[in-house]
Amino acid sequence: MARGAREWLEVVITLPDGPSVFQRELVAAEAAEALEAGRAISLAYAALTIIDTGHAGSFEPWYRERAMSLLRHAADVFEATNERQSAGAMN
Repeated sequence: MARGAREWLEVVITLPDGPSVFQRELVAAEAAEALEAGRAISLAYAALTIIDTGHAGSFEPWYRERAMSLLRHAADVFEATNERQSAGAMN
């Protein structure tokens, strides 16, 4: 997870269009119907890392909203998985 955050931070810092590349990735992840929890958490962590390092600029609130949305998605995936496992154990 930390490696992914570092990679995204490097993209944001070094590429001229890095911030827009990362922003598109966040939007695509939020729109994805079958986003894995691990991917959601990794992108959320990357967004929060970019905020913490001072590279979010005026997009800080937007990054924070995307991070929270992705974390909620991951929590929903974990909850659904736990419910399926509990239902399977009862059968």
